[in-house]
Amino acid sequence: MDVAWRQERPQFEVAIQQLADTELTAATQGCSAGVMPRVRKAVEDAVEASLLGADPQTALSEAGDSLQGELDDYNASVDG
Repeated sequence: MDVAWRQERPQFEVAIQQLADTELTAATQGCSAGVMPRVRKAVEDAVEASLLGADPQTALSEAGDSLQGELDDYNASVDG
């Protein structure tokens, strides 16, 4: 994380440290049903790309497009 940004915004330091120190367990990693783990990773990657200069709308749209087939298959498998 950008050191200068953190120095300018010390109010975020506790939250940043808590996230960094969080042990990864089933309880802290969120939903794991269906394609959710891949969707979460794609969104994380798109947000990171946006923070590094990519257009946010494009990054998120590409992430969604890349997973649409998997989402459609999952939705069909649990429908009704």
